[in-house]
Amino acid sequence: MSERDSHISTNHEDPNEEVVSEDEWRAESGELDEERSPMDVSLEDQVMIFVQLVDRDLQPLPGVTVEIRGDGMPEPRSVTSDERGELLIEDCGPGAYVLWAAGKQVPIHTLSQADLDADSAAYRVLI
Repeated sequence: MSERDSHISTNHEDPNEEVVSEDEWRAESGELDEERSPMDVSLEDQVMIFVQLVDRDLQPLPGVTVEIRGDGMPEPRSVTSDERGELLIEDCGPGAYVLWAAGKQVPIHTLSQADLDADSAAYRVLI
């Protein structure tokens, strides 16, 4: 009998003994099989850089070209913000990066799909 099985009572002769189903035991122990797990590995693997360039008044800065550097990219990447001042890079590795713009270095970090599901707003960068 495994350790897990020892927690599940199958003795129905003793009316005072508490019977715990396997599902109840799993819920109490925190053990979940893969089909019941809330973690979606495919979503966890999807990371991206998603930032919005803004000025001191928090107004978007469209058409600004920046350079992004980091270990998750083989070489620095030059990107121009869209009409909302946003930049999106999906083919990067997870981790920290440096955004270079207007003579400034700004640390940025990747977001996961789970982050965007919780809050779809881009990470704001003051330029």
